[in-house]
Amino acid sequence: MNSKIPPAPVVKRIEEHNLPPPTRINQESIELLERLSLVDFANKKGIDRLEDAIRFADQIRIIDTTDVEPMITVLEDRSVYSLRYGNNVY
Repeated sequence: MNSKIPPAPVVKRIEEHNLPPPTRINQESIELLERLSLVDFANKKGIDRLEDAIRFADQIRIIDTTDVEPMITVLEDRSVYSLRYGNNVY
């Protein structure tokens, strides 16, 4: 096993003040997302769920990935491409 991988999960709570301001989605963006994804966000619960998902992604975005090797696909029947932005392989 890679020595940089901890033997147990490391849980570190990200404080709210370290995150960017919460994303609020305007009606035009909601309508565009509905057309592109074929998902109905027409009620408050659906919009709240979408904003919560974006907030979760905000937490992931602030994680320091310095010295972390880019991921590769786990699918054996597919070509292997780097998934990290900036490697110019998409």
